Amino acid sequence: MTIDRKTVDHVAALARLGLTDDEKSKLATELSGILDHVEMLSKLNTDGVDPLYHILPLKNVFRDDEARPSDVRDDVLKHAPHARPPFFVVPNVLEE
Repeated sequence: MTIDRKTVDHVAALARLGLTDDEKSKLATELSGILDHVEMLSKLNTDGVDPLYHILPLKNVFRDDEARPSDVRDDVLKHAPHARPPFFVVPNVLEE
């Protein structure tokens, strides 16, 4: 599959990338090569192949999600630069 310059321009605009003409040409060539490899891989027969999530037989250990009391708020607020208990005071981030 060939990626043309128009597609590269569109993707660069979506990603807000400021690319030079040389970079866009190089990127079109590289993306075309990547898509050619993916197309080649999609032709492989994978019937009977189990999905591989991780190369090592690792297993996550999760604890039970249980509600429990937490009395650390006052301790945390003591170390806050600005607080008005029970809240943190932070600068406005939205214009009015």
